[in-house]
Amino acid sequence: MITRFGLQYSANFYSNPTIPLGAAVERVRSEAAELLPPGYSMELQGRSREFAKTSGYVRVALILALALVYIVLASQFNSFLQPLIVMTAQPLAVVGGLFALWITGTTLNMISMIGLILLMGLVAKNSILLVDLTNQLRSRAAPWRMRCAKPARCVCVPCS
Repeated sequence: MITRFGLQYSANFYSNPTIPLGAAVERVRSEAAELLPPGYSMELQGRSREFAKTSGYVRVALILALALVYIVLASQFNSFLQPLIVMTAQPLAVVGGLFALWITGTTLNMISMIGLILLMGLVAKNSILLVDLTNQLRSRAAPWRMRCAKPARCVCVPCS
């Protein structure tokens, strides 16, 4: 029986990898690039294809979320600069989350991607509260030292 995929002759290979799916896909792609002659290609199917599609969707969702956060914050603060202050914490949160994944030896999978999105939300909320408190102190004409010290002190006070 001759199998076809995408109107071309195909050969199907199946596997249940013991390593994380992302690492397995990268390994298969690198081996295919070395072994396949010119004119031949490799297509992913099953879970690996869905993983690749979902990873792309998560990237698009993060970019749209950053744009939406900027637009909402610009309208909330009536400023184009203050949302940038809030958003500088976002890449730092992602770097910190990826560093935590690396330290713990955990892979970047769907659950950890959802966790990174939640982490970005928490960091954005904290930044918004700090900028808003600073704006309130500024409107009361508080001294410069109090405007800088009070938001930092409020963050460190435990809830009771």
